[in-house]
Amino acid sequence: MQVSERGTGIFGCGLPTQEGVVKYEAMRWMLSMLNTRTGPNFLPDISIGKSATSDIFAHLYLIP
Repeated sequence: MQVSERGTGIFGCGLPTQEGVVKYEAMRWMLSMLNTRTGPNFLPDISIGKSATSDIFAHLYLIP
């Protein structure tokens, strides 16, 4: 999920976009709702999380 714009140059990092931040916050909210719902058959003994990392330099590691 891309949260920020691509910057300039090889190592540039752009500013976060409104669309990216909205998507990220929606994902956080959804996971929170899934983990707080109660009921006998709703994900018993399971907690769902996320791991967020920067992918700004991902284009440098792509194998053609």
